[in-house]
Amino acid sequence: MPFVGGNTLDRSATMSTEAKNTSFIPVTCTCGRALRAKSDQVGTEIRCWDCQRMVLVAVPRDRQVISRDLSHGFLGVTRGPGLRYVLAASLVLTAALCIPWAGLIVGAWVLTAGAALYGEVIRRVSLGYRQEVSPTWRSILFPRSFVKPILCLLMAAGIVIPLWVLNAGVHRSPRWTIPTALLAGLAWTLMPILMLAAYGSDHQKPLGIRKSLRLVMRHPFVAIMAVAIIPAILVLTEISLGVCLYYLDFLAFTSMDLMPLPYQFNIYNRIPYLSDIDYRNYPESMLLDGYFDGLRHGYSLSAAIPTSLSLPTRAGLNPEGYYSFPLTYEMIRVVMTLVVVTSLIAGFAVQAMWFGAIAGVDKKRPA
Repeated sequence: MPFVGGNTLDRSATMSTEAKNTSFIPVTCTCGRALRAKSDQVGTEIRCWDCQRMVLVAVPRDRQVISRDLSHGFLGVTRGPGLRYVLAASLVLTAALCIPWAGLIVGAWVLTAGAALYGEVIRRVSLGYRQEVSPTWRSILFPRSFVKPILCLLMAAGIVIPLWVLNAGVHRSPRWTIPTALLAGLAWTLMPILMLAAYGSDHQKPLGIRKSLRLVMRHPFVAIMAVAIIPAILVLTEISLGVCLYYLDFLAFTSMDLMPLPYQFNIYNRIPYLSDIDYRNYPESMLLDGYFDGLRHGYSLSAAIPTSLSLPTRAGLNPEGYYSFPLTYEMIRVVMTLVVVTSLIAGFAVQAMWFGAIAGVDKKRPA
């Protein structure tokens, strides 16, 4: 989930970010020269650096303001302090998932705390980073409102329940089905809007559900982009994991260990499904059908690998016949889990900034 740093939000960093992101307006001269003007220069004229003509600083359109905020929101997460906070949160969540048996429960509570930070990012961005007193960690994680903790719990449940609770367990790898996919899609669509209504601010007041819906309907393209970023990240992460494991010659064993395959598949390819088989005797290409067959049945490495760190969801295959040491297999899954978790946390952080940008477009647009 999103991030904040220190015991209090760093006010100096916030002010520098505000100056960097919102103090200047792009202006183009008739000669083609790209200029910059301060936001308080709207309606006045500035001199072109090349042709020396006077150029009117026009009021930027909502589309320009939104585009600028989307770019800044993405860059704010993928570089600088934002990236460090994302990596720190990813390490915490990955460490929680490594706890035997209780990892998913601890991870769910970590996600709940992350949802509170998600809402705080929405609030800060919607206010344009202008606040007299920076909130403390205690006030963020334990707000006075009883609605916000409930929403945070529901947002974490929308991530955990569809995949890990309904279709996973001991010796059961997570599996996407049509009902769980619909439940996850519903949660990932409604919960960001509800978080926007609870945390988004309009002149120090919560937006409320009606105004949040109006803002979303006013900027539907941005809202769709923000909602679609999580499914897109899951797809890209799955592709990345598959490609990396394939070139490392680990995809065959990992997919057969974490994706329960139909019995007919192994008989057809004459591959014994035994715990002590050395799969290096079989070409990697011969076993690729097993990975794609697992995908067709709703299994995915991006869901199974993080779960396997806590629960024994594997088929019980012997990694000693495929890797030099069993510890190597464990470390590979830990690294892959860190990749999945980092991608999702970064995606939720960008999503929070984008929804905050929707809420704050009117305040960031010069009058």
